[in-house]
Amino acid sequence: MNLTLLQQLIKWPNYFISGTELKSILPGTEDARKAMIKRAVHEGYLQRLKRDYYLIRYIPNKPMINTFELAQFIYGPSYISFESALSYYGWIPERVTVTCSATVKQTKSFNTPVGEFSFEKTPNNSFKRGVTYIKEESARYLMADPWKAIADMIYCRKKTWGSINDLMLDLRIEEDSIKNHKLDLLAELSKTYPHKATRKTLQIFFKELIK
Repeated sequence: MNLTLLQQLIKWPNYFISGTELKSILPGTEDARKAMIKRAVHEGYLQRLKRDYYLIRYIPNKPMINTFELAQFIYGPSYISFESALSYYGWIPERVTVTCSATVKQTKSFNTPVGEFSFEKTPNNSFKRGVTYIKEESARYLMADPWKAIADMIYCRKKTWGSINDLMLDLRIEEDSIKNHKLDLLAELSKTYPHKATRKTLQIFFKELIK
C-alpha cells in the first residue's frame, strides 16, 4: 500500500472513513487518489461498507467497531430506535441481529461486512425529542428512549396496540421495565408526536399507567 495513505490511516482517529475524507488527506490528482484507495481496498486495509464509505482494517490501536456508532456514519442523520433501542435498555429479551435506526431521510437498508443496518423514515420534526446522546469510551451515537422507539414503531410499522397489556404481550416487555419509566416523556410524546394515530395510542398507554 502507498506509504502516504498508510501513514494517514494510522493517524486517523476512527475505525471508519468516508471517500470524501480520504480524498481530503491524500495528495496528488483525483486519479492518483482513486488508485491509492483502490489499492488499499485490494490489500484489505480498507473494507467497503457501501459506496464511498470504508472500515479501516489491520491498523493497530483503532477503537473497536461499534455498530450503533457505525449506523450513524453509514446513513444520517439518524438515531438508534425500534428493537435495537428496546434491546439496549433491556425492555425486550431477544438479541437483535439487525441494527435498527430512525432517520429523516428515505427508508433504506444496507448489508455490510459487519452486519445489516435498517433505517426507517420518521417525521422530521420529531427527530430530537426523546433521543439521547450516548458517549462511551470510544464511541458516540444517538439513542431513542424506549418510549420514543415504541412511538416510532407505531408510526412506521402501523402497530395497533389497544392497551399497555397488548404492548407488553406482543414485545414480551416485563411490567417492571415499563410501569414507572419516564412517564413525563410518554405524556409529552402523546401530545407532540406528529402523527395522530401514534399520539392516540400513546395517550392510551399513559392513561393506563397513571391509574
